[in-house]
Amino acid sequence: MICLSPRAIRCIVLAIVLAANVLPWRSLHAAQPPSQAQAIGLEPVERAPVIVDGEVLFLLRGASSLPAKERAANVAGRIIAIARDKSIPVSALRMVDLGDRTNILAGDRRIVSIVDEDARAEQMERRQALAELYMVDIAKAIENYRQERKGASLRVRG
Repeated sequence: MICLSPRAIRCIVLAIVLAANVLPWRSLHAAQPPSQAQAIGLEPVERAPVIVDGEVLFLLRGASSLPAKERAANVAGRIIAIARDKSIPVSALRMVDLGDRTNILAGDRRIVSIVDEDARAEQMERRQALAELYMVDIAKAIENYRQERKGASLRVRG
């Protein structure tokens, strides 16, 4: 029997999830004629991964004023900053609906804003449901970040 570490299992699951999400999309779009948006010269919505400690948490779409890669990097930076600040408990994560967007906050610090277009890009009906999923992923990333560094500091001292 082969035993895998939790990190190896996460990597395998992530690869399967990414393959399941990317490959069908590409084959579906390759087999169809151009959409109305493509026919008038609009490109498909660009998305980029939010990555913390080498783990992809979720994908974010871009906008004309903020490319997907930049938005994802900003969100990853905020998550890491919060993970480093041990005075902010994971239980401080919350969602605030502002009418046109749903913010995920850690205390009073904004991590990410989710708008209706984000939900549509993920084929979800409600942005609040998408925000709930992202909040779970963010909480896990913060816990993992802190746990991995806690173990590292113990090994260095011991």
